[in-house]
Amino acid sequence: MNTYHWEILSITKMNLVSKSNVIFKIIWRLIGIDPNGVEGVFKGSTELTIPNQFDENFIEYENLTEQNIINWIQQILNMDDVYSAIDDAMEKNKQQIEVVFDGQYPWQQTNVDPPPAPPSPISSEQSSSN
Repeated sequence: MNTYHWEILSITKMNLVSKSNVIFKIIWRLIGIDPNGVEGVFKGSTELTIPNQFDENFIEYENLTEQNIINWIQQILNMDDVYSAIDDAMEKNKQQIEVVFDGQYPWQQTNVDPPPAPPSPISSEQSSSN
């Protein structure tokens, strides 16, 4: 079973006449990891509706939690589509990724035969023993 991890990358906020530090845009990333460690990532930007001054559900900026932010994103997006995109990315990564480490690069291979030495130049003068 895949696991998923949220990262909030940035929050854009503004001051209104009646409220301060009102969040209206969130940039985020959701990372999925399968049991073998293969990752898939979905990065998004979500704009929120600006609350009116009488909104009883308004949460002051100082009282926000990461889970509040995640809940807002999940309420706005079709999360089935997001999870599907992440799972598709993991499948592609399983087929295409091969990590090569230092010491394994083609120019660092020590078991490759060196190229042959260039032929010795032939001199136009040949020594002869008479």
